[in-house]
Amino acid sequence: MTKHPMILVTAFEPYDGSPLNPSELVLKKLPGDINGVNLRKLILACDSLRTPPYITELASNPYINMVIILGEDRRYSLPTMERLAYNWMQYDVPDNQGQQPMNRKIVAQGPELLETSIDVTAIRLALASKGTWVNVSEDPGRHLCNHVYFKVRYQTDPKPVLLLHLPRLPEQQAYPNMSLADSRSATFGILEFLSSLIHR
Repeated sequence: MTKHPMILVTAFEPYDGSPLNPSELVLKKLPGDINGVNLRKLILACDSLRTPPYITELASNPYINMVIILGEDRRYSLPTMERLAYNWMQYDVPDNQGQQPMNRKIVAQGPELLETSIDVTAIRLALASKGTWVNVSEDPGRHLCNHVYFKVRYQTDPKPVLLLHLPRLPEQQAYPNMSLADSRSATFGILEFLSSLIHR
């Protein structure tokens, strides 16, 4: 039986006292299939001990063509693709288990940083041509999103992996923020672009 192409798309549960996480809400609104590529959708616990090895094991499945990690970042007013993942933990707030890793490497003998193999500039330009605005950053922070990003990128290389940070919702903070509908639209546009690459 032929396996359909598959993108693993993950999001995180709410953390730091917030009842909402835009990544979780956007994930729930995504379809199960884009252009014939299956989306395997998974919500991750905000747990610095268990989540990184758990998602890395899932991402290592050879039937998964690509991994997209959705997260929340209060710094951003636009959905932002993170070009780099850093081999460093410095959690500015504890995870939901009360753990707060500080000032240590994710992979003891690993490189300082890793760059995604996905052409984020091409995605940004393609979406801009359709009137959808997203950004590119080289500073993903050093919290759980980056922790998972680096771990998965390191362990599954050369599989394409990307961290997409979404702005907080208006219900969470006055500025910067973005509506759930706009975050969902931008996320769908990125996944649509990436699904077309899998078929090439």
